[in-house]
Amino acid sequence: MTPSERQQLRAQLIRLKSGDRAAFTPVYDALSPVLIGFARRLVGPEEAEDAAQQALIKLFGQASAYDETKDVAAWALSLTAWECRTIRTRARRRREVPIDDEIDTQAFDPTSALLERKVLQEAEAVLQTLSERDQEVLRSAFADEGRGATFRKRKQRALARLLAAWRTNHG
Repeated sequence: MTPSERQQLRAQLIRLKSGDRAAFTPVYDALSPVLIGFARRLVGPEEAEDAAQQALIKLFGQASAYDETKDVAAWALSLTAWECRTIRTRARRRREVPIDDEIDTQAFDPTSALLERKVLQEAEAVLQTLSERDQEVLRSAFADEGRGATFRKRKQRALARLLAAWRTNHG
């Protein structure tokens, strides 16, 4: 999406925010193909349209609260990413898609695989610097095993400590 297209989209959403219903179609026409293409890479072609549609529904539902200083495309893409995450989580919880078989967002690239492995090793090293309790909480969170408000609070604190340790080691 070019900068001029982003500006036009922003202007249309501002019109929609002020109550001009004629701006609905241009916003939909501009965002729909972009969001479907983005969702296709995250959840595959079967679920892409549903994810994009849900994101657009949320965007239009929240149009009256749009912050005019923000980029509309970035907002729409973040809503779509959350919808894709929700779809993948639901499928995983229903055991429809094994965790290891989730859709790959890129073709295999040896350099990327090596870089990813290195990042995972570094993350594991940083994780080892945390307390045993924090390690246990984070491992449970990553395995989607923890439940409840107490667990969420422990996870939030452990993630904050993990982030602080990562920044200390890696900037």
